Amino acid sequence: MPVLPVGSTAGQISLADAGKCYLLFTNPLVASTVGLESSIIVFKNPATSGKNMHLLDCIFINHTSAAVQVFKFYFNPTITTPGTAATIQPIIMGGTQPASVMTWFISPGVNISANGTAFRSYQTALTPSPILDVPIIAPGGNMLITVTPLVTTNQTIDICFVWAEY
Repeated sequence: MPVLPVGSTAGQISLADAGKCYLLFTNPLVASTVGLESSIIVFKNPATSGKNMHLLDCIFINHTSAAVQVFKFYFNPTITTPGTAATIQPIIMGGTQPASVMTWFISPGVNISANGTAFRSYQTALTPSPILDVPIIAPGGNMLITVTPLVTTNQTIDICFVWAEY
């Protein structure tokens, strides 16, 4: 049985059952300076992948009391260095699901010379905040996620992503 967030749609469950969904849990990330936008995650869909990436769910979990952040999503940033490669998990545990063709990178080491085109912005607080309505990223597309702490410094954040490849 695939592991999907509560409230998943029948379409999402069907994609998961077909072995087309993947998970990424970040290690705790730190948003350090109030008012400073920092690049924390880079996603790449290789031009040769032959698959679209549809972000089904993204949950920001804040571990810092009274903290508030703004997360921004950008399409096709100019990437100087992508950061630390992240470990992608298949959504079917213990099965023979093929490896993901996507690549994710997390801080430290994410260096961007131009953010690209902003397409979503979300403000979060202490409770887990699900993010929906992120567009499909076609082969050759890249995505950048940034964070700006609004209230306190050194905010610790975990992020969970669930996506489909088809």
